Amino acid sequence: MFGFLSNLFLNTSMMAWSALAGAPVVIHLLNRRRRRIVHWAAMQFLDESVAKSSRRMRLEQLLILLLRVLLIALLVFAMCRPFLPGALPLPSSRAKRNVVIILDRSLSMRYDEHRISTLARAKDAVAKIIDLLEDGDSVNVVAAGGKPQPVLPKPIIDCERIKRLLKDVEPSGDEANLPLAFEVALAQLDESHNPQHEIYVVTDRQSYGWHAESDGQWFAALAKLRRQSKPPKVYVLPVGAVQHENAAVVAVTPAYATIGIYQETRFDVRVTNFGKERREHLNVSFSVAEGEEQVVQVTIDGGESATVPFRHQFAEAGSYLVNVRIDADALPADDQMTIAVDVFDEIPVLLIDGAPERTALTSPGPLELALMPRDRDNPAFKTLLKVAACRPADIPDLATEDFHLVVMHDLPDTFLTTAKVSDIEHFVDDGGGLLIFPGPNTQPARYNSRLYRDATGPLPARIEPPDDQNGTPVHALAQAFTHPALIPFRNPRHGDFTLIEVHRHFKLAIDPADAYATVLAKLDNNSPLLVEKKLGQGKVILSAVPVDAEWTNLQKRSFFVPLIHYIAYYLAGSVHPPRNVPLGSPISHVLPPRATDKLLDVVDPDGNEEQLEALMKGKRLVATFSATRKPGVYRMTEPNAARTTFYVVQSPAQESDLTDINPREKLWIETELGASFCENWDDLYAKVFAEGKHRREMWQLFVLLALGIILLETFLTGRFAKRSQQG
Repeated sequence: MFGFLSNLFLNTSMMAWSALAGAPVVIHLLNRRRRRIVHWAAMQFLDESVAKSSRRMRLEQLLILLLRVLLIALLVFAMCRPFLPGALPLPSSRAKRNVVIILDRSLSMRYDEHRISTLARAKDAVAKIIDLLEDGDSVNVVAAGGKPQPVLPKPIIDCERIKRLLKDVEPSGDEANLPLAFEVALAQLDESHNPQHEIYVVTDRQSYGWHAESDGQWFAALAKLRRQSKPPKVYVLPVGAVQHENAAVVAVTPAYATIGIYQETRFDVRVTNFGKERREHLNVSFSVAEGEEQVVQVTIDGGESATVPFRHQFAEAGSYLVNVRIDADALPADDQMTIAVDVFDEIPVLLIDGAPERTALTSPGPLELALMPRDRDNPAFKTLLKVAACRPADIPDLATEDFHLVVMHDLPDTFLTTAKVSDIEHFVDDGGGLLIFPGPNTQPARYNSRLYRDATGPLPARIEPPDDQNGTPVHALAQAFTHPALIPFRNPRHGDFTLIEVHRHFKLAIDPADAYATVLAKLDNNSPLLVEKKLGQGKVILSAVPVDAEWTNLQKRSFFVPLIHYIAYYLAGSVHPPRNVPLGSPISHVLPPRATDKLLDVVDPDGNEEQLEALMKGKRLVATFSATRKPGVYRMTEPNAARTTFYVVQSPAQESDLTDINPREKLWIETELGASFCENWDDLYAKVFAEGKHRREMWQLFVLLALGIILLETFLTGRFAKRSQQG
């Protein structure tokens, strides 16, 4: 109905006041109810005379009542700003339009207001724009959300076909990515020869999808816009709620990068209240696979977050889905989150120990004991790390199929041949972890030339000769650790790093230009203690000290074993491709290199099945699936149904933040794109279509008619009153 009214009135929001036209009728009925009939015998002879005059009086009253109703209706219609319909044969000199409408279908457009989603409101607005186009105007719709998709290859003049295709546009789980959508819209404008170009952006008020003030995001679109000989007119029409209340599950993070069956694993669930109102008694539910739910209630103030810890111990190795949900709100798409985790029964570790006292390896050294500790009181005690120790002369071929982590302790550089360095680099590049403890056997110059190579090799930092601090020990620096392997030590009760005493250490120098190297921990003389570098799929951590009592007391500290294990779990955690990836990122699965059957079955969130062939990449047999434009759970099953691995494609967490675009961002868009922001549909109509169709506003006529009604009502009221007195 309002779509029809918008073709007659510019300000349809005032139409609700038309209900006041019924006020005179209501007042008349109430006055009639107040009358009380009194039977008087002497009046019975006047009944015939009164009956004749009462009919005339009722007609007079009805006429006055109708005039008063019409008066109010005319005043309301005048405020609605009526105009002559475009159907009238009025002359029009407007050039033919080529119109491209960008329809935001991002995750935030699923916001439900009064049981109508913002996307549904946006589709209605797009249909209204199309309805107002004239014969010869061409139009196309670009569905924005992740990778923008035009509903047709180029604009067409068949508006009804575009409207039918509009109904098939489904919501996306991705961000709007309006810079890319704008670039696609500009390309669509080039497909039509109509002289007048217009772009309409129908979206919610969310700031995130615009990426305003980000020249990098807008570079291609702005460059194309500036090449236009006649830039298009750009109109932005916001739809949906002005104020948004939304709580979301934004992260589910396991405490360990590698999860084993011998340990209880903590999962930290982060819930954010993006609204302004306080959320009380919000239920947070946690479950693994189809297991029993754990439920915790939290209260979160507006704009704040809460981290809720849950614990679970896995009984068997395998691939699992961890599910978290909160009480549903107006945006249910972000009220739940699923992650996939791999659970191991062992992590194979190769320890290459070159310490002079470890020539025979007849008994485990301190580092091997830390990696795989024994419990004399519990012979059945098991650790997740399964360590194979060897001397430098016996280093086997390194492959992630055999080892997830390699630990090099005091390795003499003479064993770092060109072939062995290449083997190490390929191992890390394939996702393996490498932990290096230099020691007395380490010759810095040889290490640097073979492993560092001016920041191009796997070594995270250049090793400089050791410093004995003139006999004065230094200590590890207390830090608010943010690295996954060191987060537990933010709490001194889990391990006070300031108790680490260092008598001698290598100086580690990081190239400032090396973006892949990071200092994890420092000594109080500001020298790095632990340095990390990411190489390909894997990671390398370098220590400034060996596990040697003459250099440091680290091995005597109670947190030495947990520290080594946290670092080992972290480094070994990248041996398999990530199981949780952003929307649109490929998912990969690794098969044993000697597998004869290389076909895997892939099932997407909709249940569609596809076969995928694994290909050799380096030393690994890898299957890669790229069709991940839909968020949800994907399943990869190995040949002969040997094992099913879960993968989860996740929507961007920023889509849960429904913060409105701010005035500065709005000014940037208006300046750079030449865009005109419309407050609502009536504002857009007034700016574009009312003027474009040369429609003449008629509110003045309605006001004159209302004045005429007032004069007529006054005249008739007086006339009828005078007649009643004479009668």
